Amino acid sequence: MQDYHAQVAEILDRVYASALVGADRAEEGKAQLARRAAYEIHQINRNIGLLKKDSGNNVGGLSVDVFLDKSDGSWADMASDAATGNANIREVTTPWTAHNNPSESISVDRWVEPTLALANQPGPLVLVQSTPDPGPDPTPPATGPILVVFRVLSPEGVPLEAILRATNQPFGNWAGLTCERCGLFPATLAPSTYRIRVEADGFDPELNTADYDLRRDEIRTIIVR
Repeated sequence: MQDYHAQVAEILDRVYASALVGADRAEEGKAQLARRAAYEIHQINRNIGLLKKDSGNNVGGLSVDVFLDKSDGSWADMASDAATGNANIREVTTPWTAHNNPSESISVDRWVEPTLALANQPGPLVLVQSTPDPGPDPTPPATGPILVVFRVLSPEGVPLEAILRATNQPFGNWAGLTCERCGLFPATLAPSTYRIRVEADGFDPELNTADYDLRRDEIRTIIVR
């Protein structure tokens, strides 16, 4: 099988907002990536597909981390998961181990076509939110107060109750608490850049501190890690 490691890693970075998943959903996260990546690569090489697997590590009767080449039965392990600083969180990774020796080949009877429906099945990996093209005449930055609704989500996309602590030299510091049920906190701010620290149970605030350039009314999603 040809080496598709770079393509799988690019798809993980492009399609998903974060590679982090709950420790109890790591297998689902790998399966979600495998199905999406297999579908995209299948458009280039029609021999690449998924592996039917009815026992062991599988999601929906398919292997969570294997590509199978139906032209010769060669295959590759294309995903794994790694520990993070939080025992409840795992990171989906993209190692690549090819099995091209004929003695290791898998029966092509187990080959499954990676369809768009499989690629679009939901999972714990959070999709990147698409931003519409503003066109040739985008709305200019605001000069007066703006409304920013912060939305804090876990790596699985679950709304979180969190404390937001912001620092800004010209306009002063502020803090806010997101809603436990919806993860939202609305704030009326002066257009500027704010350094925001997110404090949520089970997550390291040092890893969730960043600068946010806020210049327009918007909903700003923060996915903690």
